[in-house]
Amino acid sequence: MSGSGRKSAYRKGVTKKVLYDHPEPRENEAIVRVVALRGSNLFEVQHADASKSLTMLPTKFRKLIWVKRGDFLIVSGGDGDITTSEGKKGAVTSIVEAILYKDQIKNLRAKGLWPVELDELAAQESASAKKTTANDEDEDDDEDEEEEEKSGGIQMVATDSLFVNRNRRRGVIEDEEEEEDSDED
Repeated sequence: MSGSGRKSAYRKGVTKKVLYDHPEPRENEAIVRVVALRGSNLFEVQHADASKSLTMLPTKFRKLIWVKRGDFLIVSGGDGDITTSEGKKGAVTSIVEAILYKDQIKNLRAKGLWPVELDELAAQESASAKKTTANDEDEDDDEDEEEEEKSGGIQMVATDSLFVNRNRRRGVIEDEEEEEDSDED
């Protein structure tokens, strides 16, 4: 009876370790913030010194733990440039060792292991994002005011643009009044 909902002991152990352990970065490991998802279990991360690099999620976490943009990770990096088996320079420079959740981040802050620079970088990015959204809202408000002046204060709502069900074909609706008017001409 395959797929009965049971997990192997290994997967259970990995899940418990990720959720309930309090990992600390060791030598050659760093705490980073996920900036972008590159697909195929690759993430672009930002280090405390504002440098960016690619990191890879190992197979033991795949289809078990999901990482989102803005999450914090502990990654282990190599000593130098990583080369592939063909001798080319590889883009991936580190591997995820642990995914950090709220309780684990609090624990690291209490122990003094948390890099303050990551919080400052996150605050700068959120402030710049708020500025851009505020500028966009101001522009939208100006456009809305111009439209209201043109329409005499009456606001029109286009319901077709609010919801479109792409699973059903749109039928042709003909008004009987229009047909009668065209017959009389």
